[in-house]
Amino acid sequence: MSELEQRVKALEAKVKILEETLETLKNMGISEQMAGYIKQKKQTLKLASLINSVSDEPELDFSKEEESLANLSRAKRTVDNQIQMALKDAGTFSDDFPDDPRYFNYEVEGGMTTNTLWHRQEKNPALNKFAGKGLRITAYNGFETDRVIIPNEIDGQPVISIGEKAFMNATISEVILPKSIRVILREAFSGCKNLKHIDLPDALEYLDSSCFSRSGLTELVFPNSLKSVPSFCCNGCNDLEAISFGGQIKKIGSYAFDGCKKISTVSLPESLSEIGMKAFAETSITTIIFPTMVTKVTKDAFDDGYSRNPRKVICAFLGKDTTVDGRPANVSLIYCLPGSKIQQAAREYSIPIKPLSEFRMG
Repeated sequence: MSELEQRVKALEAKVKILEETLETLKNMGISEQMAGYIKQKKQTLKLASLINSVSDEPELDFSKEEESLANLSRAKRTVDNQIQMALKDAGTFSDDFPDDPRYFNYEVEGGMTTNTLWHRQEKNPALNKFAGKGLRITAYNGFETDRVIIPNEIDGQPVISIGEKAFMNATISEVILPKSIRVILREAFSGCKNLKHIDLPDALEYLDSSCFSRSGLTELVFPNSLKSVPSFCCNGCNDLEAISFGGQIKKIGSYAFDGCKKISTVSLPESLSEIGMKAFAETSITTIIFPTMVTKVTKDAFDDGYSRNPRKVICAFLGKDTTVDGRPANVSLIYCLPGSKIQQAAREYSIPIKPLSEFRMG
């Protein structure tokens, strides 16, 4: 058996142990959970032949049945730190354990959202199909300040949504979402200044407004399952540098990336048809290509507000039917097809025009 095959077998066995241990620990007491967690970690390390590099159990008192959740968190971090030290020179990785379900407030998904105008709960048509199909995380009460791992299910029900303001202003630096997540609601991770990384699962179908606004994200990949980027999605994310859109995105909402000053390039998906008001305002984008399907771009999509040194944006329009609702702010040059609607608009607003065939990126 080759070294690669041996590693694959070891990882398969590791996953099996994790799954079995997860099921076993559900009904254990807190003290037993700590001991079980440590035992499971050691079993995992045995598979990688690294157990000799890890010391014995951390010096914590496991005798009291009323051990606090804080001690559980500390025990987990202690073991994880030991494992990271053991793995530092081994060229492999360790699996992390999902956070205890008791760290989360949750409710059955009811297809409801808050009406921001009237401050009341209302049925959301976009969420109707998820009602009663699983659980919504409404708050996090744990002690982790670095990585939070949301369990796939709680009490035998899948976790399918993250509720409004569930993690708002939390100090966490990374969130691991379960693959079952279908919905992330308004301001779910807003204000999480330390949040640098989050992987959006392939099953995600709906993002609500301001879901990541004012967070510390440095990059974000929107999966193929999404059809729109909501308004204020990443508004004010000062550290956001890279964004990538899935192949089904049809609309980028108003103010979606407003104030993301480190974004200098963006590749718009072929599926895109509409770009909302100030979607890329106050970014560093200076050249952008609009795909064939884009039919509507607002005049202030690239507006820099009251900046004393507004940027000059070069736009290339691949389609003939793109329209703009006024003179596009900061656009200094347009590449387009002859006879296109954007060509007519450029002439109306006295914006320099060049044939699309002459466009070269960069």
